[in-house]
Amino acid sequence: MSVAGYADPRGSEAYNDELSLRRATNVAAVLTSAGVPRERILIEAHGKSADGNTDGDLDAYALERRVTVRLQLPGSAQVAARD
Repeated sequence: MSVAGYADPRGSEAYNDELSLRRATNVAAVLTSAGVPRERILIEAHGKSADGNTDGDLDAYALERRVTVRLQLPGSAQVAARD
């Protein structure tokens, strides 16, 4: 399972890297408290590197501040998907 944190394009690169890591770490902590083994969770921080083209759009910035969780089936390279 991977837990990836993101940030909007405002702020410095260092701040956004730390912020996206903190977001992903907090979600991973909730998953761990719900019974997911910590060793099964890969934490990723993308900072503002994966941001969209939101140039000054405050509403769009909200969509950039997120955490995604990807589930991978045990023993395979397949990723669970919702159709």
